[in-house]
Amino acid sequence: MTLVEISNAVGLPSSTVHRTVNILMDVGYLKVDPAIKTYRIGERLKRALLLALGAGSLHDLARPTLAELSERFTETAYLVQLTGSGLQLIDYYLPTKGSRTLVHPGFEFPIHATAAGKAIFAYQPDEVVESELAKGRERYMPNTIVSKKAIRAELGRVRRQGYAVNDVELDPGVYAVAAPLTLGENTVVGVVAIAGIRDRMLHRYKAEQIAAAVVEAASELSRLLRNTRIGETPKQTDG
Repeated sequence: MTLVEISNAVGLPSSTVHRTVNILMDVGYLKVDPAIKTYRIGERLKRALLLALGAGSLHDLARPTLAELSERFTETAYLVQLTGSGLQLIDYYLPTKGSRTLVHPGFEFPIHATAAGKAIFAYQPDEVVESELAKGRERYMPNTIVSKKAIRAELGRVRRQGYAVNDVELDPGVYAVAAPLTLGENTVVGVVAIAGIRDRMLHRYKAEQIAAAVVEAASELSRLLRNTRIGETPKQTDG
């Protein structure tokens, strides 16, 4: 919004709005595009929003989506949320029929070796990514990428294609795909993902089919999330 639009929206004089906007920019709640003189939500306010998003509400909202995704591919679907303390597994759904060789998503989601980690950190500010890369990177499998340059390139690829893949990079034989949950432009609050035995998954489905389904599920859940107020009980509809 421009300064005039903000002034009209809140019903305050332009001088007051200008002074307040400058304060909000100083603390990182707003940022400005000087070329077109418009203001956007800043990274600090985005992080505050993430902390306010309750895991319980997200769990309730996502459950039907996870169930549908899991039953479609007869693999494990799961939800990971970005919180103030890092990436947390919020919920997972195991298929009720099909193969009983099930894959648990685990509780650690390193930036370089998991679909969830890649899909979340691909949309974080550079300083957040650099801080995560500074923690060190273990080569879990021969396919695991560990160099900073390769990881940054992989995160760029994730942003371009809209989803991330873990192709036997963390655990033997395990394949996973994750797509981001968004509240707005580049504001990622978590991911929807699916994981299973690589040979089984790619024998039954093309990689593009799996990715398209995960992206579709994440997009639908993102839409529901944007239409749910923070803290209210989510309402599912038949539409």
